[in-house]
Amino acid sequence: MNQDSLFVADLTQSKLNLLPKDGCIHYYPGFIGATNSTKLMDQLQQSLQWDADQLMMFGKLVITRRKVAWVGDPNCAYTYSGVKKQPQAWTPALLAIKSQIEELAQADFNSCLLNFYHDGTDAMGWHSDDEKE
Repeated sequence: MNQDSLFVADLTQSKLNLLPKDGCIHYYPGFIGATNSTKLMDQLQQSLQWDADQLMMFGKLVITRRKVAWVGDPNCAYTYSGVKKQPQAWTPALLAIKSQIEELAQADFNSCLLNFYHDGTDAMGWHSDDEKE
């Protein structure tokens, strides 16, 4: 996949804030074109280690169907539900996305949690991330 042509949207165009009362989120349709998004998804499925998420919920160990991959700078360990996760290295594709998002957001990012949902039946319930990280 040619990283230079991955992004097809005009990111200079400001889009409507979709959460004006509860936060700030901007949607950029076509940020990654349909053909490139399929290639990117295939590439990420093959280049990252995807693990079933394990978490404590209501005092019980739950193993989710959803798969996760924690990617980041070497010093970005992340503790979630009592389990310390070490980051995988950034892939070239994720670095390209990171660069574009950092430019758009005018902020630097050191890590990314990727969630792989197999189909429309996988879901994440409403929750609060209260880890110190």
